[in-house]
Amino acid sequence: MQKKSSPKTTSKKIDYKYAGKESLAEIIRRSFPKQLIPTERIGPILGWIFLAVVIIALVQFPFGQMLSGNIDITINVGYPWHFFEFDLLNPGGVPILPMNLVLDFILYMMVAYIIDIVLSLVLEASFINSKDRAKQRPIVFKDQNPSVAEKVTKKVFDKSVG
Repeated sequence: MQKKSSPKTTSKKIDYKYAGKESLAEIIRRSFPKQLIPTERIGPILGWIFLAVVIIALVQFPFGQMLSGNIDITINVGYPWHFFEFDLLNPGGVPILPMNLVLDFILYMMVAYIIDIVLSLVLEASFINSKDRAKQRPIVFKDQNPSVAEKVTKKVFDKSVG
């Protein structure tokens, strides 16, 4: 017996350039837990930190020395490094210290990131929202008034069964 040979079809494998490949951003995004990804709150938190630093500098302003006539005063803004120093004896100098500003900004960004992560964890905690979530019912399961067709169908089946 002779076997019939089927014609062999040659299939070309199509090389898709981006099929199955992930970008670096997708790999990094997938590797970090959702809780550690910063949210849109980090900007306002950073603004509040800068505002708090300026308020601390205003509280520490030497009004008493200035009112007594002492002009050998230096006004410092920034914590822990002073990124703005205004010397009353030398008003022509550059008041901004760029290296200290960069160091303070990095520190403030880390503090803002930590505050954002803690806020995210607290706001998503199940022990805080459990009572509120238990009271709420999803929209899908809310009690709905039956339509006219449903009422008629129920009456017809009630009469035929009973």
